[in-house]
Parts: sequence; C-alpha cells; structure tokens
Amino acid sequence: AVYKRRLAVQLPDKVLIYDLKGEEDNDMHYKKRDTILKALDCNLLVVTADHVLLCLERKLQLLNFKGDKEREWVLDAVIRYIKVVGGPPRKEGLLVGLKNGQVLKIFVDNPFPIPVVSHERAIRCLDLSCSRRRLAIVDEAANVVVYDMQTQERLFEDVNANSVAWNSLLEGQLCYTGKDQLSIKTGDFPTHREKMQGFVVGVRGSKVFCLHYLAMNTVNVPQSAAMYRYLEKRQFLEAYKVATMGVTDTDWQTLALEALMAMELEVAVKSFIRVRDIRYIELINRIKSSRKLPGHDDQVFLGEAMALRGMFQEAGRVYSKCGRTDLAIKMFSDLKRWDDARNIAQQAQGMDIKDLTREQAQWALENQEWKTAASIFVTSEEYGKAIDVMGEHGLLDMLIDVVRRLDKSETGLLAKCAATFREKGYAQYAKETYIKMGNTGALMEVYVEAEKWEEAFQLLEQLPDQADKVYLPYARWLAINDRFEEAQQAFRKAGQAEEAVHMLESLAQQAVTINNFKDASYFHFLLAQESCKLYPAASGAEVAEKGRGLFLDYSQSAEVYYAYDMIYTYITQPFTSFQTEAIFNTGRFLLQKVHKDAPAGVSRAYVLWALAEASKKLECYKVGRKALELLSALRVPAGWNDKVDLACLQVRGKPMSDNDEVMGAEGMFSGQRSFLNFDVLPLVEFQLDSAITDEEAAELLAR
Repeated sequence: AVYKRRLAVQLPDKVLIYDLKGEEDNDMHYKKRDTILKALDCNLLVVTADHVLLCLERKLQLLNFKGDKEREWVLDAVIRYIKVVGGPPRKEGLLVGLKNGQVLKIFVDNPFPIPVVSHERAIRCLDLSCSRRRLAIVDEAANVVVYDMQTQERLFEDVNANSVAWNSLLEGQLCYTGKDQLSIKTGDFPTHREKMQGFVVGVRGSKVFCLHYLAMNTVNVPQSAAMYRYLEKRQFLEAYKVATMGVTDTDWQTLALEALMAMELEVAVKSFIRVRDIRYIELINRIKSSRKLPGHDDQVFLGEAMALRGMFQEAGRVYSKCGRTDLAIKMFSDLKRWDDARNIAQQAQGMDIKDLTREQAQWALENQEWKTAASIFVTSEEYGKAIDVMGEHGLLDMLIDVVRRLDKSETGLLAKCAATFREKGYAQYAKETYIKMGNTGALMEVYVEAEKWEEAFQLLEQLPDQADKVYLPYARWLAINDRFEEAQQAFRKAGQAEEAVHMLESLAQQAVTINNFKDASYFHFLLAQESCKLYPAASGAEVAEKGRGLFLDYSQSAEVYYAYDMIYTYITQPFTSFQTEAIFNTGRFLLQKVHKDAPAGVSRAYVLWALAEASKKLECYKVGRKALELLSALRVPAGWNDKVDLACLQVRGKPMSDNDEVMGAEGMFSGQRSFLNFDVLPLVEFQLDSAITDEEAAELLAR
C-alpha cells in the first residue's frame, strides 16, 4: 500500500513500513522506518501517515506502526473497496465500499462511520473528485455511476467499467476502463474513448496510470479534445485549465487567438506567453493600456488582431464598421492589395483615391513591376509617366495602345511614342503613330529605317523634294546586298555619283585584300564605266581628258586582275581545270601588262613561275629560260629558292628554242589576246579614211 510518503509491504510473517529518502514527493527511493512483527490476516491493506488499516470481511482494524491495534470497526456488510482520500496526519479519511451497495466515510480518529451513498449493487471500485463534491463508483454489474455528494443525485451513468478514477488536477474529468478501452468523460461533453488494456488506478493532468497484470503503465492522453469542446461553448477559463494539463503548441495558439477574438485578455495573454508570441502579447498590453484612456474602442484592436491572424477581409470590415476606414486602407496598402484598398476608399465618403493610386504606382516601380506601374499611370491619365516607363522597359504593345487612346492634338506625347518605336525598331508602330500625327516627313524616315523601299517610293511620289533622303540609303542598302549596278544608279539619282565611285573603290580594294581577284576585276570594270559617266565629254576638254585617263587606268587594272585570278588559282590550289596553254598564254599576257609596275596584290613572282612551269610542259624552253632569269632577279616567296634553282639548272640543259606550234609567229610577250583563254587574236590594224563617217564604217564592218 502507498500513501503520500509512506509505503507498507506485507510479508507472510511481518509488515515493513518505508518512508521517502528525500524531500521530493516524486522521489521513488524509500528507506525502512518501522517493522510490524506480526502475521496479519487480511483481505485489503491500506496505509496512512501513522497507521496501517487491515480489512478482513466486515472488520476494519487500525494499527499503529508498532503493531498495536488502536481502533476497530465492524460494518454491516463485507468490505469490497477502500480508498484513502487524505486529511491531516492521524485524522485521515477513508471511503469504504460495501457489498450491500453502501459507501461509508470513516475517519481514523472517529469510531463512527458516516453513510455517504446507498447504491443498489455491490461496490467494486470508487473514487472522489478533487473538490470532494462528486463520487464515482463501479458496481459488480460493471456500471459506472457518478453521485453528487451533497444531494445524492446521479449525475452520470455508463456501462462496461471495471475501474474508475478522477483527474486529481481537473475537476469534472473522469476516467474509467473496461473491455480494453479507456473512456474519458469531461464535464457535460460526450465521452472520449480510445484503446487501452488494464485497470485505471489514477489520473493526474494528462497522465493516466493503468495497472496491466504486474506492470504499471503511464499513458499520456492529450487534452485537446476537451479544450476544443470548452472553446465551442466559449468557456475560455475552463479551456485554459484543460490546456495547462497538456496540449500541443498549435492548441495553445488556437486557444490564445480565440480568447483574443472574444477579448478575454487574461486567458489570451497567458496562452500567448506559452507559445512565446511577442506580437500578440504587445497587442494585448496596448489594449490594456488603451482601456484606461477615454474614447477607447476594443473593435479597433480586434481589427488589428484579425490582421495579425491573416484575416484581412474580416479586419477591413471591422475597421469600416467602427469608422476607421483609414486603418483599413493603410492595412491593405501595406499588404499591396490595392484593389481591396480602393474598394474601401470608394465605399467611404470624402476619400480621395488619387494618393492611393500614386502610392501603388510608386510601389510597382520600386519592385520593378513595370507593366503594373504603366497600367496605373494610364488609368490615372498620367500619360507622360506611362510613356516613359513603357519606353524605358520595352512595353511597346502597351505603348501603341496609349497612342490609340491619345488625341491627335497631343503631338508632344505622340512624338515621344514615335521616337521610342523608332529607337526600338518597331517600324509598324512608328508608322501608325506618324500617320495619326500627319507627319509625312518623319513617316518617310521610318520607311527608310525599316528598309520598306516600296512604301518609301510610293510616298516619294508625294514628296519629290526628298529624293536624296530615299535614294542615298537605298543605294547603300543595295551595295550591302551585292546589287552594285543598281546601287550606282541609286547614287546617281541621289546626286551622289562620287559616293558610287568611293563605294566601288572600297569594294575593289577589299577584294584585292582577300585575294578575290575576279571580283576586283569586276569592280574596276564598273569604275571604268562610272568614270565615263562622271566626266562626260560635254563637260569640256580638260574634264573629258581626266575621265579618259581614269577610264584607261581602271580598264587596264580590270584586265590584269581578271588574268591574274587564273595564275593565282593555279599557284595556290593543288588541283585546277586550267589547260597548260591557257596558263602559258595568260602568263605572257600579264608580263606584257606588268613589265614595269604591277597593281596592288599582283605578284610577278607567281606570274613568272607559272609561265616557267607551263613553258617546260609545252617545250618552250626559250620562254621558260627568260621567265626564270626574270624570276631569279626577284625576291621569291619563302621555300621557293631550291625549286627555282633546280628549275634554272634543268632549263639550261634544254635547247635554246621554243615550240613553233605553240608560239606561232608572234613575239615572246606581245600580241592582242582573247580573254577566253588569252590566245593571240589574228587582228589587222587599219585606219579609216577621214571622209568615212562612223556610221558608214560600222555598216562596212557589218558586211
């Protein structure tokens, strides 16, 4: 038997009395105090502060720790259950359950039992609530019944119970077991049940102690269900008492918030302290301080509490209801919920939403939400700011909508939009803007920038004085796209013939630089034609003579580059399709043209070596020896010295003659040649009689 600091252990021949070693009541280490050296026969054994009580059938004996019997009670029926319910030392009280259904209260210092309750069946188990106002019993029919100690009224009944115990910390919570099930009854709420084996012997807070065979098990039972039931009935103080016995942090948070919503500040602050939520604790302290001031309104703080919970719509309604729409607008503005803030402002009388709109736009700019900011500026008709934002961040689809919204008289704003479109390369939008403005000159520039030449020329028919603004960029575009002849014509229409020449000169120079001699020849040919048009004979003898000189220079360069392209390909490429005779004739032609100064990019060494190799193959050893002699006088490319020396030695072993079938009757480096394979043409030079006109000469030749 155990009672507070005492422990009594009955052995076959004696009873040992123990006391706690330390001062802590929860310490389970005992030391021996007394020994009763008697063999005691009993059915039940209980211990108090200074006595041991023995139960044998109807008898109840009180013995001190020396083994002396101090008192004895003989009851009307067999004793079935004894419960020590506490009291001062040597004056403890007992509850005794009898087989005839009676429950008696006995004090160890009083010889007279006191009847408490008369039940219709034998008592199996009983317990008294912590306030001593309610008695719970289990009878032999496994019924659990709760009686009011004052009125003897039955407060609760249930079945299938084998043991019962009240919660020692919470008045009104009863636990009982039966059929492997633990049942918990709290107040007037429905009974909560869960699986558990054994007999309940005690309940303290959220801990239920159950005896299962020889093992005492401790089960932690959460009190959340009971707490929520008290919350449903708005009984916050009772809910708090239940929560103190053991609930989760989430349950504490729920209790705290519900108490705050009901303005039960004491329960709320204690609950928030449990979860260490400083925000709500500070709010409650402000509410308490504000209540001491005149004009206090709990509804304002209730709205703030709802906002802290995230119930923003509800908070807004509470603010509006108590006349503080300014707080609702500020709350939604801080949350960046501008639509809600605007709705509140529109519902309130006398509120100006322009400041709210500006604040929203500024927030959007700070957070780089450019579309939102631009839309707000457009809605508030601040088109200048809207155009700046759209233009800076490329919102051109939105910008064209602004253009369509603006009146054509807003030329400044429209011009800014058009400039943005042109800068970003959106020609179609720029075109639409200028058409709305009626600015045909700027529209022409847009067509040119977008390279929409067909539309530009159509518009040019209406503005012929702006031909140079169209043809000059058109000519440059043609040149970039390798349409050089058309580019020349466009330059002339733009009055910039000199620029056509500069273009061709630049192209020719670049072609030579990249060793594209066929294109270089073509560009010099075009230069020759352009010089005739640039310096016509009608401009005077001096101008015509200058044009003739340029024509001859460009023409000769065109011929040289055309021929040299074959030689360069022959030298630099491992395989070519050129015939040896063509290489031979081309080399002779080039030496005739570049015997003094060669145009830029033309290598005389390449020409002489190609001619020497072709001469060797065609057995024209005299020409080959001459070519090698000239080559030896030049600085040859790196790596050529050995093969040039070898070729010179080999040609000296050959006869000093040429193949007549190849050479014919012409000189070594003379003759008028065909540009197909550079063969010598059979030409006869003649002069016309001065009396024959050019037309007559052409007719005679045609015959």
